[in-house]
Amino acid sequence: RGAPHPPGRAARLLVVEEATFLSVRVLVMEAGPGRITDDVEVPFGPERDGELKLTPEFLEVRACLQQTLWNRTDATAAPGH
Repeated sequence: RGAPHPPGRAARLLVVEEATFLSVRVLVMEAGPGRITDDVEVPFGPERDGELKLTPEFLEVRACLQQTLWNRTDATAAPGH
């Protein structure tokens, strides 16, 4: 088994999963001063079911959002931020 994820990553994964499934657009913000850093369009129509979460398109959007959020969060947690 690999090293455990840092605290909070599991919660972020759930937030990204739900945002990808429920939203048409996801805004990623910096912690301070609350500035929007990314605006990601979620390209799925209004009719969604659980099967969507298994598609390559969904997994790609979710992975993009995860990476964006983790990079922002990890950068602000770095020393000097």
